[in-house]
Amino acid sequence: MLREISELKVENAILRGEAERLSEERTTADVAKSALSAKALEATSEGVWIISPDLKTIDANAAFCKMLGYEKDELLGAPILPFFCPEVQSTFLTLATRFEDDERVIYDTELRHKDGGGVHCQLNVASLSDDSAAFLASCVTVTDLTERLAVEDDLKESKDRLSEILEFLPDATFVIDEHGRVTFWNRAMEELTGVLAEDIVGQGDYEYALPFYGDKRPILIDLVLNPNEDLEAKYSSILIREKTYFAVETTPPVYGKAIFAVAAAIYDSKGRVVGAIESVRDISAHKKAEQSVRESQARLENIISLLPDPTFVIDEHGKVTFWNRAMEELTGVRAEDMIGKGDYEYARAFYGETRPILIDLAMYPDLDIPESYAILDRKLGFISAETYAPALPGGGSFVYGTAAPIYDINGEIVGSIESVRDITDRKRAEDEV
Repeated sequence: MLREISELKVENAILRGEAERLSEERTTADVAKSALSAKALEATSEGVWIISPDLKTIDANAAFCKMLGYEKDELLGAPILPFFCPEVQSTFLTLATRFEDDERVIYDTELRHKDGGGVHCQLNVASLSDDSAAFLASCVTVTDLTERLAVEDDLKESKDRLSEILEFLPDATFVIDEHGRVTFWNRAMEELTGVLAEDIVGQGDYEYALPFYGDKRPILIDLVLNPNEDLEAKYSSILIREKTYFAVETTPPVYGKAIFAVAAAIYDSKGRVVGAIESVRDISAHKKAEQSVRESQARLENIISLLPDPTFVIDEHGKVTFWNRAMEELTGVRAEDMIGKGDYEYARAFYGETRPILIDLAMYPDLDIPESYAILDRKLGFISAETYAPALPGGGSFVYGTAAPIYDINGEIVGSIESVRDITDRKRAEDEV
């Protein structure tokens, strides 16, 4: 019996020792865990604010102290309400009633800095409970929003400036996002289409095509977002074709007038396509003017072609643009062999070499040309002269030439014209006399 009692004492002693050892291990683990938590608290760049149930500061990390400009001792035990700006204190008190509900609360507000200024920040509140789920405190992660708000303000200001620029562009312009929704529709586009911005902004599903084509369909602005050969083939006059930039001339059936349209992709700061922009210009008046010019030029060419005197025209670069039928007969050179030629090639038909002649003198009065010209008259831009052209068929001929500059509507010289008449018979008659 004594031996059994002795054995039980030994066992109890062993158990007590094991319990004490386990207790010591738990205490050591708790201390280590607490130390790690404290280090983590101080290491985080976010502010951490521990608040008691009666809304006083239990603890705060260095980041939070720096954020508000206080020393830690100035915060510990202090009521938290004075750290909120007066206008938000009542709102915060209402939110504080939810802290014990194990509900995460996220709240943007303004805290007071020690110097009296405001600090825009976001509070992320989580409840701390013990093992029995009893509420112990609130752990508030505080994010300083000052820099982010400054960036957002700059971004908003930049967007506002861009919107103002687009709004007052003379060309009709609209913008869509990557989902095809209209995000901007300027005043000029309203005037061009008759569709108000308030009725189209936010609309997708190709709604913006209706004023031009009468149905919802992909148009040029979609081509830069989603390249498509079938869509591209619908534009017969593509002036510029790049990966995310197109310029075309077209006549939409509903709008009914010729337009010049340019579309390009819009990128974010990471180079991702986030939308597209298209500008449209009504060029119907320009097209009519071009047509009038073409018709006028055709009439002029017909007139020059039927002139009895040999006549030719050069542009400002000295290239032959017209060589009439009478000139073909005089020189034996066909128009198709002379049109487009430069570098005084037209002189070869008269002199057997390339050199400046009368037509060049009309465009450049100070030009040095051979003395073989007998200048008869020079007035109002016109110049006339007689000379001998040894290279003309039949062993050469005496010719009388008249040349004058050609002006555009702005008074700029854009070429010159020369008419030539064979005066060989007259010269021979004069010699005989």
